[in-house]
Amino acid sequence: RKTIITYGLGCTPQTKNGLTEYLKNSGYAEKDIVDGGLAVERDGKIVDKFRNRIMFPIIDVRGNVIGFGGRIMNDIKEINGFKIPKYLNSSETAAFDKGRNLFSLNLAKNERAKSIILCEGYMDVISVYQAGVKNIVATLGTAITENQAKLMLRYAEEILICYDMDEAGRKAALRAIDIINSVNGKSRVIQLKGAKDPDEYINKNGVEAFKEALKKALPSTEFKLRLIKGKYDTATVDGKISFISEATEALKGVNNAVEIDAYIKKISEENDISADAIYSDFKKKTAKSPTRFAKVPTKQEFRTIERNDAPEKKARVPNNLIEAEKRLLALIATGKRIYKSVKDRIRPDEFSTAVYRRIAQKLYELYESGQPIEESMILNEFSGNRAEEDEASAVFYNIEQYDADDKTANDLVYTIKLEKLNMEIAGETDALRLNELFKAQKVLKEKHTWEE
Repeated sequence: RKTIITYGLGCTPQTKNGLTEYLKNSGYAEKDIVDGGLAVERDGKIVDKFRNRIMFPIIDVRGNVIGFGGRIMNDIKEINGFKIPKYLNSSETAAFDKGRNLFSLNLAKNERAKSIILCEGYMDVISVYQAGVKNIVATLGTAITENQAKLMLRYAEEILICYDMDEAGRKAALRAIDIINSVNGKSRVIQLKGAKDPDEYINKNGVEAFKEALKKALPSTEFKLRLIKGKYDTATVDGKISFISEATEALKGVNNAVEIDAYIKKISEENDISADAIYSDFKKKTAKSPTRFAKVPTKQEFRTIERNDAPEKKARVPNNLIEAEKRLLALIATGKRIYKSVKDRIRPDEFSTAVYRRIAQKLYELYESGQPIEESMILNEFSGNRAEEDEASAVFYNIEQYDADDKTANDLVYTIKLEKLNMEIAGETDALRLNELFKAQKVLKEKHTWEE
């Protein structure tokens, strides 16, 4: 009961619009309920976003409820043949930015501990908190961001990463280490042997064993190097060469010169290779990457997108093109009316990323076959690949941010078409082709102005 009160836990009924009707009867407008991320529009009807779920309020460091997370009850995996996501989070709103907040930081900050433990899920946090370890937080359904790392380091000296140690969890831990390094933060990795998560570990071994595991958490660089070493047979010359090559590559992400020197000496001693040779290899790699100490950019003018149809080529895609495509997909998913207004003007294969193309193809197929749009079913297409899951989830997390009207959709299609023309113009050298492209650009702008 104390935990329920501390975290403000609740639940939602199975009904389609129980919360919506309650809020409307309490004086809230439908638009405000949708904008607040509590309901969504489906084929012209407003329905509850969270149904049959245990609800976790997401509270910022000032104590304000800014969003919700919901875990399906009874571990139901599908309804009427459609797969249901185990966890579902509020859409981002003016008050709720997933990349700038953390679950339970409002409580963890009060501990004034030297470290903050970073977990993957809300239940992990609550289980550990209930056991008496209270300096613990979780990200909000996405990979850790630079802003979240900075936020944790505002309240603690180091971050202890406590992720599942399966392959996906190890990859997520490596990404977290890189993000924390990018803001000059310190991190260590907790390894819970014989358990898939903190809750299971504490139930098996007790909270004191968990506290001992915290003390023995590996420094992040040590964790990286152990994972790399496990891939090679360092008893052989080839194995040593491959390990050292990858190890020096990993050291490029370390911002502390003393730490780099210490690990080069350690690698030298353990592999009977001179420290000078290892340092020489490290210097060659850093010479090719003069910006290795630069922070990871959070707002890039361009993103590099690798196309599936031409994996040997990489296209430099403007960030506003990616954003426009993401928003258009979100609008298409809200109802068939928007789909009908854009389907003949942009094909699934015209989207810039492989993930967006697959989402578009699925949406178009579902509408054409008369099936309902279930975001959980579409997201399931990307399960097993964390990077693709994050990219796909971002589309549906923002699904209620924009008014689902034809003008918004038209503006987004225009932005996409214009940016693609601009990209082609920037890469074209043939004068005749450039002239054609400039004419097409002029026609597109005039048509859009006339439509407005």
